[in-house]
Amino acid sequence: MALLGVGVFSGVVISKVTYNKTDQGQSLDITFKKTAEKSEEAGELDFLSAGSIGSSDEGKENNIRLYGLNLTGYDGSTKSCDDLLNELLAKQTQLVHIASAYLPADKIKAAWALTKGIEVKTKDELVKQITKQSVLDKMVENLFTQFSELMKPVIGEDSKHVVVKFLRKSKASNFPRLADKKLDWNPFIADEKDTKLVAKIKFSKWEQEQGLDSNTQSLDDADTTDSGLLAAQVEATNSVFGS
Repeated sequence: MALLGVGVFSGVVISKVTYNKTDQGQSLDITFKKTAEKSEEAGELDFLSAGSIGSSDEGKENNIRLYGLNLTGYDGSTKSCDDLLNELLAKQTQLVHIASAYLPADKIKAAWALTKGIEVKTKDELVKQITKQSVLDKMVENLFTQFSELMKPVIGEDSKHVVVKFLRKSKASNFPRLADKKLDWNPFIADEKDTKLVAKIKFSKWEQEQGLDSNTQSLDDADTTDSGLLAAQVEATNSVFGS
């Protein structure tokens, strides 16, 4: 399946939410799909209009994968309980933001029970327990599975159309990702009918300065195709959508 890529897109639906658990860890896949935007006055031969053939993003998808959490950072440092709680809550905030485009706040709030299955009754007890990988894994599992259950009634090809902003992953990689910070003033998703919120979904000045709005193959060397990077991107795409 072709990637939708980086940008701000309307006419998008969440076509699938999948929780994955393997020996390698946990992840949550959220698939955003671009649907047809048909005008009420569109005719059967409108596809012959100049410039319309092959230019549509209809059917293209961005599969966004969220991963579980580890007790150590990429540099091998041990994370504190505050670090782990902040990372977990950041993921929850991101998922709440997605759900808010589809569901009322009270229903979203009632969906979470992150300490389900964990023997803790107070915050102090949680702080002590969360530095155990098994406890952290259980909380991530609760977060991912509860989001999956919450979204079940509102996902699919005929679900509500939303506007979504996808950022560039990094200078080296033009794969799409979702913002995960300051979502109160820099949202990335909204119901198409919520015109006030839709107006806020745009690339900020900082995001533009960092090239996070660009689909260019590589921002480090836009005129050169890095065969190694291209191969890695193809492999990553195939792992998500199949070869």
